[in-house]
Amino acid sequence: MAVSTTTVFTLTRDEIIQYALRKLGVLEAGVTPDTTTVTNASTALNMLIKSWIAKGVKLWKVTELTLPLVSGQRSYGIGNAGPDLVTHKPMRLLQGFLRNVSVPVQNDIPLQLLAKHDYNVLGSKQSTVTPNSIFLDVQRDSSTLYFYPTPDANVASIYQAHIITQHPILDVVSATDNADFPTEWLKAIGWNLAAELATDFGVDAERLQYIEAKALAAITEMEEWDIEQTSIYFAPSTQFYRP
Repeated sequence: MAVSTTTVFTLTRDEIIQYALRKLGVLEAGVTPDTTTVTNASTALNMLIKSWIAKGVKLWKVTELTLPLVSGQRSYGIGNAGPDLVTHKPMRLLQGFLRNVSVPVQNDIPLQLLAKHDYNVLGSKQSTVTPNSIFLDVQRDSSTLYFYPTPDANVASIYQAHIITQHPILDVVSATDNADFPTEWLKAIGWNLAAELATDFGVDAERLQYIEAKALAAITEMEEWDIEQTSIYFAPSTQFYRP
């Protein structure tokens, strides 16, 4: 008996929609949904995906960005329009460090992550020296990364800033687009899209209860699985301690 050796199974946007419609019992085998149904389901799918961003960090959306430093420049715009780094808007800042690229063996200096309040109360923000902290100001269309203190000419010439960030989940726009999720999430996406669409098709209460239960079980299973596999240790910060 032949055994498959591939791991690339996935579903396109329209295949996910058809999966959800079959779970609702409103799409017969071999039938293609009409354009209006697909358009409405696509809207529901993208709204569902956007709402899941608020559920926390998705491991596959954690990205390391490299940011060249400029002498005397304290803030850096990061987003689709830059201007300092063109990429998808970072939504959360998870880690940061300075990397000395002037030596054969690269040396990293960790940067402390600051909340907005803590950054605002710091003095001498224009002082130029080696930064020890960063703050990410997340806005609607872009984010701004602030260094404290401001990098001086020496730091800008030998260091790069590296930040570990969470990026948004990409839209599913075209019929042949794949969802910006690992394939193990497909079941959860399909069942939850079915639950999202149920009221549009007047699904009866008993079937709706079953669909919502399946949707909840599927998303719970993925949220419990999609986590860091190693422990993280926390310690009190003494940066703002005053005896």
